[in-house]
Amino acid sequence: MSTTPVFTSATYIPGKLTARWTATPPGTGFTGYVVTLTTNGTPETFPSQTTSVFTLNRTLDAASTYTLQVAMQITGQPSVPSAVITLIVQAPTLTQVNNNGTKVTYRWSAAGGAGVGGYFAGLNSSATNWTNQTAANVLTTTFTQALASAGACTAWVRACSSDGVVLGPSSTVLTVITQAPALTRINNTGAVVVYAWTAAAGGGVDGYLATLTSPATNWTNQTNAQTLTTRFNQSLSGQASCTGWVRAVGSSNVVLGPATATRTLITEAPTLTSINNNGAKVVYRWTAAGGAGVQGYVARLSSPFTDWNQSTGASTLQATFNQALAGLGTCTGWVRGSSTDGVVLGPTTQVRTVITEAPTMTLIDNGGAQVAYSWQAAGGSGVGGYVATLTTPPTTYSNATAADVLTTAFNTALAGLGTCQGWVRGTSADSIVLGPATPALTLITQASAVTSLAYDVGALGVIWTPASTGATGYSATVAQTGQATQTYPIGASGSGTAAVTLAPGGVYQVAVRGTAPNLVGPPGTTLQPLTTTATAVNLRATSPSGFKIAWAADTDARVTGYIAEFVADGQSQGTSGVTASPATFSGTIASDVIYQGRVRSTAPNLQGPWTTLVNGPYLSTQVPTYDALGRLTNLTWDAGASVAYTLDAFGDIQTITWQAPP
Repeated sequence: MSTTPVFTSATYIPGKLTARWTATPPGTGFTGYVVTLTTNGTPETFPSQTTSVFTLNRTLDAASTYTLQVAMQITGQPSVPSAVITLIVQAPTLTQVNNNGTKVTYRWSAAGGAGVGGYFAGLNSSATNWTNQTAANVLTTTFTQALASAGACTAWVRACSSDGVVLGPSSTVLTVITQAPALTRINNTGAVVVYAWTAAAGGGVDGYLATLTSPATNWTNQTNAQTLTTRFNQSLSGQASCTGWVRAVGSSNVVLGPATATRTLITEAPTLTSINNNGAKVVYRWTAAGGAGVQGYVARLSSPFTDWNQSTGASTLQATFNQALAGLGTCTGWVRGSSTDGVVLGPTTQVRTVITEAPTMTLIDNGGAQVAYSWQAAGGSGVGGYVATLTTPPTTYSNATAADVLTTAFNTALAGLGTCQGWVRGTSADSIVLGPATPALTLITQASAVTSLAYDVGALGVIWTPASTGATGYSATVAQTGQATQTYPIGASGSGTAAVTLAPGGVYQVAVRGTAPNLVGPPGTTLQPLTTTATAVNLRATSPSGFKIAWAADTDARVTGYIAEFVADGQSQGTSGVTASPATFSGTIASDVIYQGRVRSTAPNLQGPWTTLVNGPYLSTQVPTYDALGRLTNLTWDAGASVAYTLDAFGDIQTITWQAPP
């Protein structure tokens, strides 16, 4: 039977020392135990211990060395001492408790002082306590435990003797962070990366560490527990794969909680190749973003009142917004890469101003060999130029202009090509953004032929063959060398009159063009009107009856004939077409009738202007009046005109007085 005490534990916590041992006292003579505490070589005895437990409520000096021994006292026999043990009075310091979600790793600094032969590490949950033991030179340990559903957990480390009997004071007990936060956004604007997350559940969270890694550099930002966002002022374009995550921290960053899922950042922007607003919908097209992490795209269309978003997969590089934007004010658009769940957002393309308004087509003038467009500027923002389009069944033509150039021309003949249409739309300076087009106009492509011209002063009669499909009216064009071409409406029926005055002897070319709202068709073949007249026109009565109109020939070599008209008292008595002067008319001269005549030149499909009416013969009955000497003093015509003569005594005429008819 052993009477030598054997220590089973000796534990010091600040302010209290507790030792336990085992021994088998003899049946008689046992008087108790004597415990000796030696401090830096100076013993201190505590007798009369009758149990195998020793408790000392004292704070031990961390700078001192302490040993402990216990001896059994037996009457009449020498005391039987235990082995001397060295007490551990200093605690290690936990430097890290890193919970990665599937395991928890401790690191600590060594406990000072004597007696340290190893360490005990403890991980406590509400249901289970786990301990690991290491040698004195091993200052780390790992618990392969997932704690997400373990409830509140704590961690500590204490030094021990190599046999585990002596235990020093524990490190500060730390609350283990068991839950990860959740990243809700990694937004890379191109110059700044902004993280946002939701709080980690559970206890122990004093703040958060956000990490951004590139192949060359790792950046870390820390926030307090209430701040759930941070930003990295880094431009990542051109970097290879970059990643990001967030984890909660506690106890001055000693405790690290599980990290969020590591997310691959999107470092490159896609490139917008087209924003096409047709007035009722807006279609975006782009090229893929380079780099890693792109699982889809977000396209945005913003107006002053509403933002619209469209999401696509990584292989779908276009999006459509079924929105009419006219009148909404300045609208913008962009595209950026994203993760499937929308948490990770890459840099946006250049933000483009969407063209919301259409220009107004004022005229499409098909000159036959050239088609000229003119229009009014598009309202709104973003217009850096215009694209005019001309479509024919075989070919589509486009012309681009600057924003201040509101006209263009296509050197294309359209006759015989079938249905042709034209429109104009605003564009950005680089033609990526296209605004709504003007309504497509169907061009007039067929010419109408002039069949005859009859000109009189101030009026040009035109007859033509309407052949211009789509024309709702026609106009006559009058061109003179060196002068601007004049245009006159002439109706839609195939004959009409243009209110135009042509210079006598002037050389003009007249054509007919089909018209419609904002459209002019090609000119047909031209005719040169007759603008000269015959001269020296006179009207005579012939004997015994009849009348004759004579004239000097027109000097225009094209003249092949004439039309003479005989007029009595302002009423036409008929016309006569002849190849040369004179023209005769039947009839007998009547009293008090005013006879007149005029002539116009003719050529194939042409009639020239009328000459001025010339007066012919006039017949009237005269009634004479004589004085007492039988001398003529007055003549009165039956039309009421008269002439009076004043005579002197010798019968010579002194005055003549004319009186016009009433």
